[in-house]
Amino acid sequence: MATIIALTPNQPAAVNGPAGAATKMNLWEAFDASPYDYFDLELGVDAINLAGGANITIALETSMQNEVDDASWQQIASWASLGTAPNYSIKSIDKGFLRYLRWNVSVITTNQSIAFWIRGIGRRYGSP
Repeated sequence: MATIIALTPNQPAAVNGPAGAATKMNLWEAFDASPYDYFDLELGVDAINLAGGANITIALETSMQNEVDDASWQQIASWASLGTAPNYSIKSIDKGFLRYLRWNVSVITTNQSIAFWIRGIGRRYGSP
């Protein structure tokens, strides 16, 4: 069975610098991926400010728990070199994910910012 999902419940998600910061989806908002076997996800970038010329990367991370922000969160996919808006990109993920999914935005400089959304379809094997 296919289900429409959103990894940015408050669309769009807005992330702003400071220098060297990484801004992650809140742990309590992490998406429970346990009912699904694979995902077709679309990233949409509505606005981006690349002050200083460096690129922004959005990573998709997974973990078995959503209580602690530690090394158990591992990257399974990423959208790199996001340099223009509007920008749309699709990724299919059929392996490597654990129970929870979240996004992690790498912001390089103080003046950088991005407004984006991630949504798509979660599917289960053996179901239409």
